[in-house]
Amino acid sequence: MSGDGRAVRRAENVVTRELAGEIVLVPIKQATADFQQVHLLNNTAAAVWQLLDKPRTPDEVVSLLAERFDVPRQAIADDVNELLADLGSRELVEWVGADE
Repeated sequence: MSGDGRAVRRAENVVTRELAGEIVLVPIKQATADFQQVHLLNNTAAAVWQLLDKPRTPDEVVSLLAERFDVPRQAIADDVNELLADLGSRELVEWVGADE
């Protein structure tokens, strides 16, 4: 996933809300909220989600998190890539080409 030049961003049909200090994602389908698919993010996923306020490559996300939490890149790269793949499979994020 990382290294192919593609970036990932939040899907446009997902509403983000902070409730009691937790980040909650609610997909919107055909103009209605899909409350059957509400997603509560843990702290790590919330940190990644916050970074996806604009398109970023997985390598950028890893670098920013490594710097923020003062951990080695290799310690978090696999977890970040796995999380991005999971968010993608749930249609919460979308992949864009290097030219978008």
